[in-house]
Amino acid sequence: MKSHRFFRMSVINAIAEVQSFRAINSDVNMKECCRLLRVRPGAASTFDYEAVEDLHAIPALFEHCSSSREQGLRGILKILIIHFRPTWGLLMPHGRRVLRQSVPPDIKQCFESAGFFKDSPDPESIIWWDGLSSYFRSNAVLGRVEMGRRGEMLSMNHERDRLVAAGHTQTEPLWSAIEDETLGYDITSWDLTGPTPKIMYIEVKASERTPFVFFLTENEWKVAQMFKETYVFHFWYLPTQRLKIVTVDEVASHLPINQGSGVWKKTQIEWPIF
Repeated sequence: MKSHRFFRMSVINAIAEVQSFRAINSDVNMKECCRLLRVRPGAASTFDYEAVEDLHAIPALFEHCSSSREQGLRGILKILIIHFRPTWGLLMPHGRRVLRQSVPPDIKQCFESAGFFKDSPDPESIIWWDGLSSYFRSNAVLGRVEMGRRGEMLSMNHERDRLVAAGHTQTEPLWSAIEDETLGYDITSWDLTGPTPKIMYIEVKASERTPFVFFLTENEWKVAQMFKETYVFHFWYLPTQRLKIVTVDEVASHLPINQGSGVWKKTQIEWPIF
């Protein structure tokens, strides 16, 4: 179900009308409720009750009826946003202005009608905004963790296949990050280019975006420099499961520098490597 069709005032208003109607007529089912509201005289009959019928699987939408229109709209918006988790929700931690400038007009109108774009926001709207910002901030982190694990699994499979193809059937890569996230690398494998195998450290980065986007911590970079000759990066572009193997020197030119009293701890890099 595409979520964008529900973030329109015609739908939000229809939900509010259904809430009010069912607060008095709790025994009327959703379909009959929408039918009755369509034939009632007045502007409310033109709201998008068809979309509301498609939302029947979200009962929380129809369990509350606020005496304040703004509070009611905010409650509806919050339930819809948490249920559908629209991608534009990731903009909320960056502030009201960023969201307002970035979303389509229909979505902007929903937020304006709920009183979120006032010059002087009320305390309740700030609490509402902060709550959803924290929600999307935590989900963004979880999403990056999940992508990282997918990349690590791909690298484990890649290394197993590589070692078997080279005749090292008794040698297994080690998924080091599962045991200790602080090591500064994710996988321990073997470099077979020389006369004797050498231990190799692999830091895995995965992304679904182009340019390729990844984060690098100060600890990962310190370890990369420590094991420079036997340390590589695996960059996975997840939509096509395409791999780029990159050296420490190749990454170095994209990093910020420490200067004065400034010391970087974590950096984001956008690299058109694919």
